[in-house]
Amino acid sequence: MNYQIDMNDSKALWDFSLETVELAEKYAQARLDYAEAIKQLKLGLAKAYADGTIKESLSEDKAYLLLSNLSEEFRIDLEKSLLEEQNYKGLEKVLDARQAIISFNQSIIKNTPK
Repeated sequence: MNYQIDMNDSKALWDFSLETVELAEKYAQARLDYAEAIKQLKLGLAKAYADGTIKESLSEDKAYLLLSNLSEEFRIDLEKSLLEEQNYKGLEKVLDARQAIISFNQSIIKNTPK
C-alpha cells in the first residue's frame, strides 16, 4: 500500500479510495466472522453451564479458559474468536488511517487556490 498520493492525480486518489472500500468490505466480513466465533463460544459456554461441566459462579473469562482446557473443540473456537477480533480491530485501525489521509487530501484540494 502506497500512502504517498499526488493530490493532483485524481486517478491515484480514485485508486486509493477503491482500495479503502475493499478494506472496508473485508472489515465488515471480519466483524461478521468475529460475531459468529463469539456466538459459538457463548453457545458452548451455555451448554457447559447446562450440563454442569462448569459452575455458573465462574466469571465468563475463567469459564472460557477452563473449557478450553477440557475441550479441544472449545479451545479451537476460543482461538478463532481471538484471531477474528484481532483481524477486525487491525482492519479498523487501517481504515481509520486511510480515512484520515483521504480527508486530509480532500481538505488540501478544497482549500488550494485555483
